[in-house]
Amino acid sequence: MVLASPYRSMTEPLVDYILSAHKEEGYDTVTVIIPEFVVDTWWESLLHNHSALWQQVLLRNVPGVALLNMRYRL
Repeated sequence: MVLASPYRSMTEPLVDYILSAHKEEGYDTVTVIIPEFVVDTWWESLLHNHSALWQQVLLRNVPGVALLNMRYRL
């Protein structure tokens, strides 16, 4: 599924979708799979924007959400 986001915000449309899934579909728990880069050195991690980390921080406060990190190497 593709969610529209006019201001490149990834979390706000996702939270809206999760809340509507709880309300309309009656789901108790929604699992969100978050892809995450794994790099070899510390300086390579500075090159990435850490959007997975910010999504985890913001989605932890949403009730009924299970987070799953899918880590992969570049």
